[in-house]
Amino acid sequence: MSDALNDARQPFKIRRRVARILGAGRSQRAADAVMAALTDLRFEVRYQSAYSLAAIQQRHPSVRIDATRVSEVIRTEVLRGQTAWENRKLMDDGGPDAGERAVLSLQYIFTLLSLVVGDASLQVAFRGLCSEDQRMRATALEYLDAVLPADIREYLTPFLEAFVGHPRKTPA
Repeated sequence: MSDALNDARQPFKIRRRVARILGAGRSQRAADAVMAALTDLRFEVRYQSAYSLAAIQQRHPSVRIDATRVSEVIRTEVLRGQTAWENRKLMDDGGPDAGERAVLSLQYIFTLLSLVVGDASLQVAFRGLCSEDQRMRATALEYLDAVLPADIREYLTPFLEAFVGHPRKTPA
């Protein structure tokens, strides 16, 4: 399954499902396979791999997660640019608008951040960033400024500030 997940010749629909299945695993081998898939060219495979890795870590804290590699993945995602973030969607999703797709990308980043920071308050910060209330957004940014590792904060903050600057149609 590990080989199928990381074989770009396999259809991405298969690879994203394999990532989901490996998320039920409890071994270092399963974690390593989904960690490798975080660099896949397809967003859906990366998205599902991040969720699977977080699930493995939550159920089996003894599994090692390379925080440096996760930080590199976050950096790569941020460097893809705002346009890429606003064009992402999941095939199983009913075609969200650009704002919802940006939230999807942010949700993915926060899943990755949970592997590095491991703070339950990240979910509160995520909801704050997605809020219609500008003060909640600002408070979420302040919180993240305090808890994010300096290397991640350096390249993630400009994107978060741009995300916060866009109006929200509905709260997430």
